[in-house]
Amino acid sequence: HGRAVPSGLFDPLTSLKTLYHALGEESALPEQIFEKVKGLTSLTLATSCPNTFPEFLLTGLSHLQKLDLQCRNLQTLPAGFLSGLGSLTDFTLRHSQLRTLPEEFFRGATSLRSILMNQNQFSSLPDRIFSGLQSLVVINLSFNKILILPSRFLADMPNLRSVEIDHNKTVAFAHDILAGSNQVFSFRMQNNELTTVPDGFGQNASSLRGIYLEGNKIVEFSTGAA
Repeated sequence: HGRAVPSGLFDPLTSLKTLYHALGEESALPEQIFEKVKGLTSLTLATSCPNTFPEFLLTGLSHLQKLDLQCRNLQTLPAGFLSGLGSLTDFTLRHSQLRTLPEEFFRGATSLRSILMNQNQFSSLPDRIFSGLQSLVVINLSFNKILILPSRFLADMPNLRSVEIDHNKTVAFAHDILAGSNQVFSFRMQNNELTTVPDGFGQNASSLRGIYLEGNKIVEFSTGAA
């Protein structure tokens, strides 16, 4: 029974480029609310927010470069939420109740350079959710509850430099998690539940300069690791 935001709230602001919208408790956003502000380049939706957003809420925002969701009530996001956002370079999602995302979630945002999804409730993410993000440079999944990082989870990203998955509950990660992502120089996995580093990890990552593993339960390294 959320209080609906008026659908024409931003209609007079046709030249708007940057918008920070603080939503009240359980406020519902109509699907057409951004229909007349197609020139937006930066959008922040913050505070309480509804438990989900309409799938086509951002349709038509082809110039959007930065999207920041900081919504403490958010529980789900639809698969096509980022569809058509070909100019999006920076995606931030924090402080939500999200436990996972659809596998297709990032398919429409192939220009992404930064994904910051720290401080959520993620326990797992689909194996290939980041597949095809050739421009990605930074990914931060810190302070979640992720248990396992599967095979090729962050593979084939030629521009990826920094990976932060510290402060989770990760018990294992695949040896080929970074296969084909040969420019990674920082891999942060501090304060997880790791007991070993898989044999062969990091062998083909010629740029890898730092592997941060303090705060785990590692008693020995596999002979072929890094």
